[in-house]
Amino acid sequence: DINLKVPPNYNVVTDLTVVSEQNTASLTNLTLTGENRNQATIYVTKRYDFESIQTDAFEVITNLNDNNIIGPLKALDIDRVVHFLKEHLGEYPFDKMVISEQDYKQSPVYGLSQLPGFLRPFPDGFKNEMEQLKTITAKYLRTSLRLDPRRDHWLYGAIQVYLMMKYTDTYYPNMKILGSLSNLWIIKWSHASTLEVNDSYPLLYMNMARNNLDQAMSTSRDSLLKFNKNIAASYKGGIGLRYLDDYLQNDAVNESIKEFYTTKMLKESSSEDFENVIKSKTDLPVDWFFEQYVGTQKKIDFTIRKVKRIGDSLQVTLKNKRDNTMPVSLYGLNKDEVIFKTWVTKVDSITTVTVPAKDITRLALNHEKIIPEINNRNNIQKVDGLLNRPIQFRLFLDIEDPDYNQLFFMPVFDYNLYDGIAIGPKLYNKTVLPKPWSYKIEPKFGFRSKKLLGSASVVYTQNIENNNLYAVRYGFSGSTKSYNDGLQYDRYTPFMTFAFRDNTDLRKNKRQFISLRNVNVDREEDPLVPLETPNYSVFNMQYTYQDNNLIDFYKGSVSYEISSKFSKISTTLEYRKLFINNRQLNLRFFAGVFL
Repeated sequence: DINLKVPPNYNVVTDLTVVSEQNTASLTNLTLTGENRNQATIYVTKRYDFESIQTDAFEVITNLNDNNIIGPLKALDIDRVVHFLKEHLGEYPFDKMVISEQDYKQSPVYGLSQLPGFLRPFPDGFKNEMEQLKTITAKYLRTSLRLDPRRDHWLYGAIQVYLMMKYTDTYYPNMKILGSLSNLWIIKWSHASTLEVNDSYPLLYMNMARNNLDQAMSTSRDSLLKFNKNIAASYKGGIGLRYLDDYLQNDAVNESIKEFYTTKMLKESSSEDFENVIKSKTDLPVDWFFEQYVGTQKKIDFTIRKVKRIGDSLQVTLKNKRDNTMPVSLYGLNKDEVIFKTWVTKVDSITTVTVPAKDITRLALNHEKIIPEINNRNNIQKVDGLLNRPIQFRLFLDIEDPDYNQLFFMPVFDYNLYDGIAIGPKLYNKTVLPKPWSYKIEPKFGFRSKKLLGSASVVYTQNIENNNLYAVRYGFSGSTKSYNDGLQYDRYTPFMTFAFRDNTDLRKNKRQFISLRNVNVDREEDPLVPLETPNYSVFNMQYTYQDNNLIDFYKGSVSYEISSKFSKISTTLEYRKLFINNRQLNLRFFAGVFL
């Protein structure tokens, strides 16, 4: 029971029951009541911008607004969302629900909310419907289920995202992630133009996994990185439930969600209760999902090691490249047609299965990309032939297409006095998501020097899990240009970097780096003007410490260089302070000495 007094020119918006309201010249007195509530939602506002929409199930009071759709269409969208949730979850236990702009901003639909206002690539009402869907689903779950908000936060997010994906499959099955922009000639050629809305969930989760910043879904909410708390943990949970549903193949996940919701509504519950409901719906093992997929940040990566034809069958050897035990789907393909699909359970290291060979030209793991593998590029094996994946040339940067060996190119040019204008292609394999191996080749022709110039680099990043040494980067770069008329120089540098962090608390911004590199320069000699040192090699070792925070930023480094004729040590210290009025103070100290 809440007794509330507000000035008469203010409005009160709440999902509680208003028992009485008394107005005087100076105050409005309200008595509010509610039972079995996890939270009391009350907005006191001078400008009343909420509207009430009565659905078949309950009243929705909202100020989420899209000026491009009329009121009746908005009401139809909300009614459809409520009907969908009632069908897939169950009855909402209260008569009213309040959803606000503030609720949505705390957890927006990423991708839609970041588009500028003048871009409207989606049909009228789609953006508003997705916003209403996400906000209503979150309120539906959090007011009805009583889960530990720190320990079991992942289950709220997983069910919410799973239902959002199911809603999109039901009502917008062919909606592209770029909307109508996918049809523009400058975008239509790219793999990004083929991705659907539901492909955004594994894409955003994989952004953290590939950067070695993902955390176990069961990690306490107050220990999660902000990106994981707001996005990646829920997205991994949603696509994980879809993975589990495809593996069980009997609608067990949908039935379990509904049973868990209806039996635990307004009662204290836990993720263990949800696990028990899942187990009661199937005879297949599901411990792997809760113990490894939810309980750890272990990545998933399967590959086909070899295929051997034996009579009218194929003996397929599968390898799990990660330290876990999980199921994987195996497909038999004839070009793009799926001949069969089977699940191989409990793949922990090397597993051999036998499948029929008739009409099969290719075998593929996770062909429909339902399993969130960190590497989908090693999942295809031709029964006969050399290249498992054809080579694909793409202009400019794109999202990775695991069915092809992608090679990106773009024209580049530069200028210096001795080579003149140098033009050529840049060939590279970098995509939107990082890869362990990346390379870049830039051959160019100098029109003044009439010589072949350019640069090249190759880098391998080894991510290390559950260790303070979280990454080691190996690389080699080189370039060649002219430094005088008719004279060229070659520069090549092998390098290695060790990166450290506190593995027990990823929220800390402290990082330490040890970098090793060797800079080598070979210059052509002019017989008329001989150089004292045409060629030289400098070894450089550097230690860097940084604590990159918004208000107080610290960074310090110590560098040592040695060559055949000199050695040098130097240090740089940097401090930045951000004040509340948005002004900054930067201090930098440098000292060095030739030894």
